[in-house]
Amino acid sequence: MNIFQSLSDNLFINVIYIIYSILIIKYVIILSKKLNIIDYPIDKRKIHKIATPLIGFFYFLFSFFIFLILNFIQEDFSIKLILSFGFGLLFNSLIGLIDDRSSISPSSRLIIIIFIFLISISLSNELTINSVKSFFFKNTIILNSPFNIIFTTLCYLLLINSLNLSDGINGLAISVSIIWLILISFYSELFILKMNLFLIVNLLILFYFNIKSKIFLGSGGVNFLATYICFTTVYTYNSSEILNYEFIFLFFMIPGIDMMRVFLLRIFKGKNPFLPDQNHLHHYLIKNQNFKQALLIYCLLILIPILIFLNFNDLIFQMIVLKLITYLYIIKKYSK
Repeated sequence: MNIFQSLSDNLFINVIYIIYSILIIKYVIILSKKLNIIDYPIDKRKIHKIATPLIGFFYFLFSFFIFLILNFIQEDFSIKLILSFGFGLLFNSLIGLIDDRSSISPSSRLIIIIFIFLISISLSNELTINSVKSFFFKNTIILNSPFNIIFTTLCYLLLINSLNLSDGINGLAISVSIIWLILISFYSELFILKMNLFLIVNLLILFYFNIKSKIFLGSGGVNFLATYICFTTVYTYNSSEILNYEFIFLFFMIPGIDMMRVFLLRIFKGKNPFLPDQNHLHHYLIKNQNFKQALLIYCLLILIPILIFLNFNDLIFQMIVLKLITYLYIIKKYSK
């Protein structure tokens, strides 16, 4: 079953869920205000001008966890996989929520997230990268313990940090997540596909409110999305015979190299690499383009080389080089 067939087969359920999601978002905004989980634009690097609820985690808490549990119950999965998925999603989201509410130091947050991922990985081998399958080199490298655990945790950390750092303009982190979820769904098993579609519906509704500056994802929401994408990507990668690491790298390349560039730039300037600034790709774009153009350029930079690769698999190396050159060109042009 492909993604389009799944959408048509569950059309009525999706319509009902859209109505439910819009209603629940209204209540979640009220809850966020009561708990004072609000993003106040007191920092100079803030782009928005008004205080905005950080409700991402609450939104997913009230909707997606129910769907996640019901799907796992209906399918024949091990208790360990259920616990691994649920533990990582819940506690990484909670850490983000606490950070939104009272701020956690970057080093403490990093250590806690590493600990959460290590527990999740230890509960289920299906969420661990045990081999590296290469399309370009036509071979597979087996990763033995404990290196497979270290490598998997590092990949998870890179993704969760890169998505957090891309959450700088309205709609960007949501758009990037939707692109990733749609692309990985073409390789996913049925139950992952259904959950991806459910989450995409969440994100499309949230996108509307987000670009209107009515609500923000917050660290809790971004952590939820990044953790979910980590787990589903690795699970799909392990279960697929055709998915290779070059394609996964092409998936996450732009937010990843942008994160590494900014970290290195801060280190060279003698600054703490975890302290925020306005040197990210999306900052340069929004300073030189209007909001819609900045969002479109960023998303097309991710999407176009992947679409070319999907039609011409032999061009994987060329697409990686093309994406890197285009990224560097944009940085050079707009950072002046």
